[in-house]
Amino acid sequence: MNWTRIKKESECPLSGIALELENRDGSTYGVVLRDHTGNMLRVTATYGIDVFRVAPPATEKRWRLSGTVIGLAVDELFDSVYEADRRRDALAATISVGNDTITLQIDPVEVPVE
Repeated sequence: MNWTRIKKESECPLSGIALELENRDGSTYGVVLRDHTGNMLRVTATYGIDVFRVAPPATEKRWRLSGTVIGLAVDELFDSVYEADRRRDALAATISVGNDTITLQIDPVEVPVE
């Protein structure tokens, strides 16, 4: 699991718990946590404290070819729009009936890096 440092209260991913960071000279020295009933918890440090949250997964841009060809679903990912366009053309070339049986579109998507 990857972590990322929180620098502002608005970056807190918790719902129902308010987070306040106590800063001095650009460093965080305390964290105050409050729940919906007003109860609070304060965590402090003498020489500074780092507050982290789970980092969002790393993603990379891919191209999704999706739609139908003669009633069959198509859903494929490609590294480039050129590869997706070539696959769409190859699928269209294999069909000898009218174009109304082919509904394919190419969309950019962000997918998690494995």
